[in-house]
Amino acid sequence: MRRSVWVAGAVLGALLVTGCESGAPAGAPPAAESASPPASPGAKAPTGSAAPEGPFGKEQVAADIAAATAAADLDDPEASTVASPSPGELTADKEKLRAAMLACVVPWQTMERLPDTVKAYEATITGLEQRGWKRGERTQHDMLTHTPLTKQGWTLFARRYDFSAGKGSGLGMPDMLSFMATEQACEGRFTEAEMEEAFKDSRGQ
Repeated sequence: MRRSVWVAGAVLGALLVTGCESGAPAGAPPAAESASPPASPGAKAPTGSAAPEGPFGKEQVAADIAAATAAADLDDPEASTVASPSPGELTADKEKLRAAMLACVVPWQTMERLPDTVKAYEATITGLEQRGWKRGERTQHDMLTHTPLTKQGWTLFARRYDFSAGKGSGLGMPDMLSFMATEQACEGRFTEAEMEEAFKDSRGQ
């Protein structure tokens, strides 16, 4: 589990940092283009929609997350190209390595200002459980609430970052909700040294 947490944290950091570099609108949450089917601006996935048929893979995981977040009244994040490094930012080998690792994940995150971020977070987790995801042990540390869920070879990390320091989403910086799933078998193809090398530039190392 420690390894999976490291991978998700590294990828989330890479998405956030490259999102700033890619010129995404301020406050617009990053999301890999392959994480969900294209949708019109502001469109939501149908509440309770079923995952596509076939083996449980990235498309099915994205459908589960889209349905659970939509049921919690969360808007779809805007599509972005943050998963692709800027030209010249990385070596060709590192670009390929990072792209291969990003193929293992389905990221979803938002900093939408909500009346009750905690309620939306809990409702999304409940929606995922209704779709067969099994909840693990929750942990809390400082501003981070972290809840792992698993389903058919995937681990999903549900995170809430309390940037308002308990003052509520109406004050200061909006809280961030992140629901990032990682394919366990795909992740296992990489060593920690390879993951460190692929993402260290995104974490300021």
